Amino acid sequence: MTRQRVHNLTPPPPGADDGREAAGWGADQAPPAEAASRLPARSRDVRHGPGNRRIAIGAGPAEEAMKIVVVGYVRVSTDRQENGPDAQRAAIEAWCKAKGAELLAVHEDINSCGASSLESRPGLSAALAALPRGAALLAAKRDRIGRDVVLVALVERLVERRGAQLLTCDGAGEGTSPEAGLMRRIIDSFGEYERLLIGSRTTAALALKRSRGERTGTVAYGMRLCADGVHVEADQAEQSVLVRIRELRADGLSLRRAAQTLNDEGLRLRSGGRWSHHDVRRVLAPDVNRAEQRRHRARRRQGRAA
Repeated sequence: MTRQRVHNLTPPPPGADDGREAAGWGADQAPPAEAASRLPARSRDVRHGPGNRRIAIGAGPAEEAMKIVVVGYVRVSTDRQENGPDAQRAAIEAWCKAKGAELLAVHEDINSCGASSLESRPGLSAALAALPRGAALLAAKRDRIGRDVVLVALVERLVERRGAQLLTCDGAGEGTSPEAGLMRRIIDSFGEYERLLIGSRTTAALALKRSRGERTGTVAYGMRLCADGVHVEADQAEQSVLVRIRELRADGLSLRRAAQTLNDEGLRLRSGGRWSHHDVRRVLAPDVNRAEQRRHRARRRQGRAA
């Protein structure tokens, strides 16, 4: 909180004073701290709190200094994350207790990626909307706000527009100096780098599992899980249905007509349900993706030749 002296702009009536001369100091002199409480409120020092409200220092209980007002925010990308929601919430509550801050609420985004947009994070949107002027948005660490430099900068700008500030429990990068701003950008950049690195490792691990014939998620149509529960193999019954679907599409039938033909022929989904055009599109998605990849490679070769 900033501290400044406030003067009453209305001049006192002739012959009147504010008690300074009687106390033994001049009208232009600041009173000693121990005597400040004896002055009228218009001559005391004041402290600016949330909402730019002025609070007199050395005042009685009715003019107590206001606490820092905080809205907490928690984000986790997975339920198994070590620094889970309970740990982050505990850190926020401990920070507020140590600082004597008033915690209004804690908003959460569970299973939310650090690069998710603001529109897809209702917890963060609610926290921003709940910020009163002069308050603070508090997170355990800056990477809980996001792991995308542009996103974090956007959140900071929205917080500033509400007349609030963005704080973290570890205090990293706080302050208004150029060095503090640089530190915040470095932290945000490393957060984004870490997210991209994790994504790259995950993609490589999944590609390795697929090359070994291992399951990497939902078993695709036309495949089935082996007895060991790890590897997958072709399901001949479903493979024959895939062949039939490709034939129908090659004959020029639309997705709806192909689904209707499958139902008329008594062919059913893995769950036993009837085919729809959405199901036909879904099981053909790998073929579409491979065809698109082939077209992309052909366009690249043409571009090099030109």
